[in-house]
Amino acid sequence: MAKDERRSMERFCMAIPAMITRLGAGKNIRPLVLSSRDICSGGGYFPCEKPFPVDTRVEVGILIPGPGVTKSGRKGAHVKVSGVVVRQELGGMAIRFDRRYRMAPFPE
Repeated sequence: MAKDERRSMERFCMAIPAMITRLGAGKNIRPLVLSSRDICSGGGYFPCEKPFPVDTRVEVGILIPGPGVTKSGRKGAHVKVSGVVVRQELGGMAIRFDRRYRMAPFPE
């Protein structure tokens, strides 16, 4: 019997590059540079050696490469979204994204 799926959004098994910054941790804290294991519009799972604790507020920068070109001639997009760690386990963490996000062309 298949396990009941409680998620309302379809998840995609994709390794998307991401930088995850712990909010409120000070300026000397470096972001984690990771790749997603699976992701959807509501959140994602990010494998890592030292996951942040549950309820940690984070900002996630996701790099979406692509053939699309902006008016300025740059390819791909950079999406920034805030969120919160909702599950932490040995080997990774699940982050629920907030509804607000910013999208801009890839930095040069």
